[in-house]
Amino acid sequence: KDIETFEKLIMNKMLIATLNCDIFLFEKCYSTYVKKYGFEATVENLLFPLLIRIGTLWTTNKLTVAEEHFSSQVVRQKLFSAINEIPSKKSSTKFLIYLPEKQRHEIGSLYAHYLLKKSGVESVYLGPDVPLIYAKSCSEKIKPSHILCSFCIPLPKAKMMYYLASMNEYFKDHKVVIHMPKIDKFAITKYPSLSFVSSVD
Repeated sequence: KDIETFEKLIMNKMLIATLNCDIFLFEKCYSTYVKKYGFEATVENLLFPLLIRIGTLWTTNKLTVAEEHFSSQVVRQKLFSAINEIPSKKSSTKFLIYLPEKQRHEIGSLYAHYLLKKSGVESVYLGPDVPLIYAKSCSEKIKPSHILCSFCIPLPKAKMMYYLASMNEYFKDHKVVIHMPKIDKFAITKYPSLSFVSSVD
């Protein structure tokens, strides 16, 4: 109960900070939570839910694009800072992470990159809006064992199936993991060599 109350209080303050583009209040709330629960708990229990709430407010016109960008950019900076503190290591397991074309919500992918590096896994992050043909070209150079790509905004079914078919062909020698909020059961059946995930867990 105390934790829930504390989280609600901090999140409400961060929403106020977002609405006012108040970096000092945002940073104060962030630092308070990190000191109490650590970085990963902050990302999973505070920042992700905060961004979901902000996204909902934005879609209902209760928040402007600038305010939404304010909070997401601060979160991105926190993730990049945490990633930069982890030295890159060689490992037999190697991930190539990217977001397909017109997919720009990269915070989940950045967090995956952070978790992999922290666990000692070699990880190469290409970022958002990467055409599939260039992801393929990069994979041929670095020879990853795993490919991870994320769709935060679902494609129309026909386009998604075409994309998955292309991935299945291009990355047949890799273990492919695809993140999407809602997993199509038909896609799982049609492409059993591809793995699908829908959450951080």
